[in-house]
Amino acid sequence: IEIKIIKELPEHLYHQTAEIIYEAFGRKINCIIRPKDKAILILERSINPELGFFAISKGEVIGFLGIHYLNNEFLKINFSNINKEFNFLKSFFIWFLFRIESPNLRKEEIRINYLAVEKSIRGNGIGTELTKNFLDYAKKQGFKTARLEVVNTNPRAKKLYEKIGFSVKKIKKYYFLTRRAGFSEEAIMEIKLQN
Repeated sequence: IEIKIIKELPEHLYHQTAEIIYEAFGRKINCIIRPKDKAILILERSINPELGFFAISKGEVIGFLGIHYLNNEFLKINFSNINKEFNFLKSFFIWFLFRIESPNLRKEEIRINYLAVEKSIRGNGIGTELTKNFLDYAKKQGFKTARLEVVNTNPRAKKLYEKIGFSVKKIKKYYFLTRRAGFSEEAIMEIKLQN
């Protein structure tokens, strides 16, 4: 597969990217936003195209990596985008769940908050390529640490991150609280970028 990694996403590819997000994280998203078409619409409206790396093949998005540092997030799920689809109370509840899911970062930290590759072409090194591009960018920007969270039901992703140099710093247990979303714990992983 011939791919090109780009740093900014053209607007005509937002919808396709939102579909890949939903495909990869649908079980988790479906616990917060339903139905699928509304979830994809909210995701599409929430993409910050400058905070991602995108794998493009034949003019199509086939994978992406979204970043988060300080108050800058690849997916900025804001109340007004949700409230276009749902009533005030439900919108507030959805917004609140997305807010508590997003950790506070130190000034010198950068985080991968989404990494997904189209299901039919996973295992071809696209995730590795996106992650390497991200790490190069993070080093050039002067960040000292990169971090991410990976759920216990995604051992393939955890193995990829370990191969690149990330290591587990903490395990966060959710027990039954996240069972419907398809996981019970997540590993917080880090890699040092500067000495």
